[in-house]
Amino acid sequence: MENQSPTVTIDSADNKHGAFDLALDQVNLDIGDPVELHLAHPNSVQPLQKRQYDRVRVNITGVANTADDESTPCVVLDISIGGALIELNASQGTVNDPLRLILRVEINGSQFELALDSKIRSVRLGESGANILQGLAFNDLSEQDILALAAFDLFPD
Repeated sequence: MENQSPTVTIDSADNKHGAFDLALDQVNLDIGDPVELHLAHPNSVQPLQKRQYDRVRVNITGVANTADDESTPCVVLDISIGGALIELNASQGTVNDPLRLILRVEINGSQFELALDSKIRSVRLGESGANILQGLAFNDLSEQDILALAAFDLFPD
């Protein structure tokens, strides 16, 4: 083994994404010898899709209702058929809690009141640190709700 360099092997099966996170030109170890790096090709690569539907930026005042019938005003910052991002003065629950979002919207000259049942998917501080942002995933939408939400993609503000 005197004339051979140490070998490092990275197998794509060890990588949860099926692709390599790092691009390496050279690996230096503290053993003083150059290292030969062998990378196995992944069997398959799958793109990561974060959202099923594109979100549209909006500024709609609404009301967030908890399962305990607590309600608080909120502002919808973005929305899609799959969910929304809302801004509140105080959190209305934690991740996986149910939340009903009530919105009155006008789309193409028609008034709609939407009562959108959802589950809280994320809770974080807003940029100012004063407000709370909650990401919602809608569930069990009616056909009317789906048509109204789809109209945001057709007629964004």
